[in-house]
Amino acid sequence: LMILVLVTYLMSDIQKEVIDFSLAVSNLILLVSLLLLCGAPVATVAEVFEYDVLHALNNPLVVKNAQRHFGQQLLSHLHTLGWGFRFGQTVIDLRIIV
Repeated sequence: LMILVLVTYLMSDIQKEVIDFSLAVSNLILLVSLLLLCGAPVATVAEVFEYDVLHALNNPLVVKNAQRHFGQQLLSHLHTLGWGFRFGQTVIDLRIIV
């Protein structure tokens, strides 16, 4: 929310002094970098699922043994779960953070 306030302030038609402008830009850079630093670990949760869990379960032995419980739907079931942190019904992953 603060990022939107700073961007709105910077794009407004109000006459700004150099110190106010530089302070707003530095705050904006600080907030964006803080968002990226906090967002990257959150996004790795979805990436761990995609690259570790799904790839570990995608082998013939596991799929054959899981057919008793899930039928032919084990991998599609796991994929539709969409593990990870969500914001606005969107899974936060590295594609969104970067």
